[in-house]
Amino acid sequence: MDKLRAMQAFISVAETGSFSAAALKLNLPKARVSQRINDLESELGIRLFERTTRAVKITHAGQEYFEECTALLRNIERVEQNLKLEQYSFSGRITVDVLSPIARWIILPHLHDFNSKYPEIQISLRSNDSIAKIHQESIDLAIRGGNLEDSSLIARPLCHIPFQLYAPPELASSLSQAPCPSSLQDEKLISWMANDEKELVWHLQKAKEHTVVRSRKHQFINDQDLALAYCASGYGVCPGMYLAADAYVKKGMLTPVFKTWSLAEKNVTILYPSKKHLPKRVECFISWLVEIVKQYDFDARH
Repeated sequence: MDKLRAMQAFISVAETGSFSAAALKLNLPKARVSQRINDLESELGIRLFERTTRAVKITHAGQEYFEECTALLRNIERVEQNLKLEQYSFSGRITVDVLSPIARWIILPHLHDFNSKYPEIQISLRSNDSIAKIHQESIDLAIRGGNLEDSSLIARPLCHIPFQLYAPPELASSLSQAPCPSSLQDEKLISWMANDEKELVWHLQKAKEHTVVRSRKHQFINDQDLALAYCASGYGVCPGMYLAADAYVKKGMLTPVFKTWSLAEKNVTILYPSKKHLPKRVECFISWLVEIVKQYDFDARH
């Protein structure tokens, strides 16, 4: 038995005082309305109506049930209306799970602009690099880097980010004599890339030349900004995006090394669970972010 439809049939009979009138109101055969009431009475174990050949009269128990059902269906209707309104309006909360450097260097400097344009939308930013978190938590969209294997998510390319290698000035000076970055495996290395947690593997390329740097004795820090800060304090070699390293370079705390060599670019992607019922507030945030990203030259190098 469909309890909700049975309740609707019961309310219609109670309001019209007639099975025939209720059937017309619901656009159903009279026999089906009668069957729904019978099924409801059987499940509840009470008589909801007194039936005679001339009239249908609601019982005392039926009146109590009518009041509760009416309130319940009214609440359901209100919730559905609110959900539809939220789905198609530029209001509500958006939870965005984003890579820390993307949040710090791209989103946050412009977030006041979004807040001004859409004052009824609240942005909740979280920093994480795990695909699993998108499924496990109430996240509207995520911004991730690297190769993505989860085909259950909708993926929209956002940008590509190349990386340079940086070192403190003294170390950079000594490395300037090295012909190839393969010699880095003997240096102190820092990585923030998730794939490098157990074993660091850097693929570097210059024109048609290719070399790989490997290390198991590197320092792993799960945040690019923190890794660059540690590097700027005088320790080792670290990869970084131009925006994240620029302040340290201008202060003379970091110097790019092996400038003619490039690390593999990292593709940055917007991920969300479904395209079919994407709320308007999420759609407008994605469109806004895509426009913001166009302002940046990610190919800039030191």
